[in-house]
Amino acid sequence: MTDLPGILLLSLRFLLALTLYLFLAWAVRIIWQDLRQTKTVSQQQAINPLLLTIDAGPNDLTTHFLINPENILGRGPNCDINLQDETVSGQHARFYFEHKHWWLQDLGSSNGTYLNDLPLDQAAVLTDKDHLRFGGITAEVQLQEELLDTSHDLSEGIDT
Repeated sequence: MTDLPGILLLSLRFLLALTLYLFLAWAVRIIWQDLRQTKTVSQQQAINPLLLTIDAGPNDLTTHFLINPENILGRGPNCDINLQDETVSGQHARFYFEHKHWWLQDLGSSNGTYLNDLPLDQAAVLTDKDHLRFGGITAEVQLQEELLDTSHDLSEGIDT
């Protein structure tokens, strides 16, 4: 009977230690999730916008303001940049933002994707004033960090 208070005291200490460790594990998990979410938000905010001016023929000049990390260009109905031209494939090319740069990748189009009059056979980094061709459609790239400050003005009346 004399050991009962000692066992009870040891059990209470063990439960207190277990509760403390569970609390610490919960706190670390919450902090970790918050850091991951903050990193995702900061990565999304770090995307430099791309302004794509497409010349699809006489009196058919359109601009697309790209702020999503990935954009598909093609003739298909689910494409982010839809071009209704016979020379453009259903899913012709892909624009994506990775490692602080905009990249262009041909998606196996039948009439090819050209960057500055050179056929694109692998993904390439885009630079300001690059000239692009998708089948018979031409386009020009405008990459400027100043677009971030004026994105709310540019998005009015521009397809995204």
